Amino acid sequence: MTGALYEVELEPWVRDQILNLPRHLQRAIVSLLARLGEEPRPRGFEKLESDAVRIVGAGCRITFWIDDANRIVTVTRVAAELDRPG
Repeated sequence: MTGALYEVELEPWVRDQILNLPRHLQRAIVSLLARLGEEPRPRGFEKLESDAVRIVGAGCRITFWIDDANRIVTVTRVAAELDRPG
């Protein structure tokens, strides 16, 4: 089976969040978003108290909702992972 199993939708402001990041992060995010369509709960995902889901990888954090009934992943936030001391 090939192709996305879930449709990945972006909230309107998420496009601006992506475009405000460095180009290398933009490419990594596009790749992560494509993979979310195939596997909306990738290894290492974190369920938040609000029932949203977050993944961290490739220097960024992506927060999203999963609608299993309609097979839709809705991305609500994309941000660069902050450098943490230590």
